[in-house]
Amino acid sequence: MKSWLSWTILALAVMGAPGRGQADGYVDTHAHLVESGTGVFAGSLLGAADAAVKEMDRLGYAKAILMPTPQIYRGTSNHDFEAFKEVQQKHPGRFAVLGGGYLLNALIHKSVADGRVDEDDRKLFIRNAEMILASGAVGFGELAAEHYSIGKFAAFHAYESAPPDHELFLLLADIAAQHDVPIDLHAEILPQDMPLPATPALISPPNPAQLKANLAGFERLLAHNRKAKIIWVHAGWDLSGTRDLGLMTRLMRTHPNLYMSFKIAGKPGAPKSKPLGPDGRLKPEWLGFIQEFSDRLLIGTDEFYQAASVNRVDITTAAGLTELPVRLVQQLPPELGRKIGYENAMRLYKLGPTSN
Repeated sequence: MKSWLSWTILALAVMGAPGRGQADGYVDTHAHLVESGTGVFAGSLLGAADAAVKEMDRLGYAKAILMPTPQIYRGTSNHDFEAFKEVQQKHPGRFAVLGGGYLLNALIHKSVADGRVDEDDRKLFIRNAEMILASGAVGFGELAAEHYSIGKFAAFHAYESAPPDHELFLLLADIAAQHDVPIDLHAEILPQDMPLPATPALISPPNPAQLKANLAGFERLLAHNRKAKIIWVHAGWDLSGTRDLGLMTRLMRTHPNLYMSFKIAGKPGAPKSKPLGPDGRLKPEWLGFIQEFSDRLLIGTDEFYQAASVNRVDITTAAGLTELPVRLVQQLPPELGRKIGYENAMRLYKLGPTSN
């Protein structure tokens, strides 16, 4: 019996070359650059950006939104949006940027560890958030409420947990609403307390053996300020076994300010969470979901681009991150595919003429 990835590769060959049928190209709303050098996160980002543009051109991506990974104090990569300025100058028009993955996320998780938020913390958080937007970022991200550490990359891929309704998340929602910019949020959503899933990529420690419910807190964040647009990333890639269509449909119907971006990978992730079947075809039930929420769905590959001159580190242990979302969009009716692949991102992030 062929693996899921083997069937996917076969389907890709049958369905034709990537990038066809989308006149304006695609917009990837969730991408990372990996610095190369003495460590996984050390050195120049320009080579990684060159590799990203090459891959984007191959698949038909017009733009990508870069962001720092969600980081904590004393991490191995304490950079934020400012690290991408040289990249944007070298490749004008190809990249927009989100900020706060270090400057804001680290403050949130430090306050969780400290067990308090004082007035100085709030002032620093507001000052950083305002500075990020004033410097040209088109939103906030990547922020993390529940973020698992992935196996062999635990040294730089930390376990992070903060209540989605933490007061600094609520404060950020108010700031985002005031400026009409989105928040890109990584959150494994847990309806109830549960043991760490028995997934080979997840090891305890650093992940805890027991996980705490956070669904109610997530809904409180969404309800806190309806003008705050929250993008729940990684639809189609679920490590907890809880993110099924039933949960996503209920949340999308209940919370009109909830958006989602598609990450589709060969592995890992629960098969039921994936919109493409073993044959690479879009599942009918997912088509219904996409049709119902066509104005609030985006592509967000979660690709980690690396310079071609270095041996690639398989950061995500995944496959097809940039290709598979394109395959999903190509199987949609043209008008629907244009929304998911291009228009929604351009409008939400105010990236061009279609944002009006």
